[in-house]
Amino acid sequence: RVTYEQTNVDRELSTFGSSVGQPEQVVYNVFSFEVEQDLWQNTFGVIDRLNLEIAKTQTTESKWDELEALEDHVLEILNIFWSTYVAHETLQEAIASRERYQQLLKVVQRKSRLGSTQPGELARTRAEVSQQDESVKQNTTQFLLLLDQLKTALNIEHPGDIVDFQIDTIVPELPAFGEVELDELRAIKKNQLSLQRAEADQEIKESEGDPVVKLIAKVQSTGLERDSSSATSELTSFAKPTYFAGLNIKFYIGNETSDAELSLAKVNKRLANLRLSMAKKMLKDQLANAERSVKSNRLVLQSRVEQVKERETAFEQIRRAFRQGRVNITELIMAANLLTAARTAKIQATGDYHLSIDQLAALKDELIK
Repeated sequence: RVTYEQTNVDRELSTFGSSVGQPEQVVYNVFSFEVEQDLWQNTFGVIDRLNLEIAKTQTTESKWDELEALEDHVLEILNIFWSTYVAHETLQEAIASRERYQQLLKVVQRKSRLGSTQPGELARTRAEVSQQDESVKQNTTQFLLLLDQLKTALNIEHPGDIVDFQIDTIVPELPAFGEVELDELRAIKKNQLSLQRAEADQEIKESEGDPVVKLIAKVQSTGLERDSSSATSELTSFAKPTYFAGLNIKFYIGNETSDAELSLAKVNKRLANLRLSMAKKMLKDQLANAERSVKSNRLVLQSRVEQVKERETAFEQIRRAFRQGRVNITELIMAANLLTAARTAKIQATGDYHLSIDQLAALKDELIK
């Protein structure tokens, strides 16, 4: 600590004071330089350094929190994207299903005019067309709702409601699986920083419970003259220096507050250690479950692809047989509905598989690095 003081004194002297030579004006300057060094409690600034370390970990964690928030936002957008894709493709399939029933209605109407239909065939076919038209309207509403959400999430202006999803029809290969270093993932690093802060806080509380011992050293120079320049000259020449060195000692007897704060800091450290251990176990389980989901969803998608092929073959064979009069309309309607269900299930499986890949990437901090 550096201080400088200047005092100007103007006096009105009596005749006696003037006769003995006392000055009417005096300038008194004081310069002092004082140093304090903690010897015990905050020894050589240990508490200051620990507080600085805590501040650094908080800054680092805030950056990781920002990345985590951004990654969560990206994953949410991907979720909306795949939901919109599923809704779009489901709508297209509903439209295709309605067209199949409209073609079937034409066939049944032609057979009806020829008097070769079974009882109720025409009415049932009309009911199926009406039901398919209702399905198209419902799927249209759902698609438009999700499309608006996707536009909002992406903050884009898209004229109209026509969207072309460029998705490869080939089932993508499985992503690379391997041992993940948990300590390198942000979710674990954040808990490690929390543990570091708890450890630093415990050290601070331990140091604050010690007696205060400070080394104090001080040097002082003064200047006393009739005018300011002479007083300053005497001050800077250190003609009359004063030196001081000593210890400032302070301690508390039965400081329950300090003991309680230290106990709390120890508890917080144990909790932070426990949270870190639990975070590692939970993240390990989440990664294993995400990998299983990816593998399972791919197998489901591959199965749905084969099911669609078989349903398409079955539908075409039954439709030919119906036109030849070898099967009734019940079997044809059942085959058509099963084909629609199979294609819809394949669409949902496609979205689920791609989204599970994205979710696994998010757990590995691969979406946002």
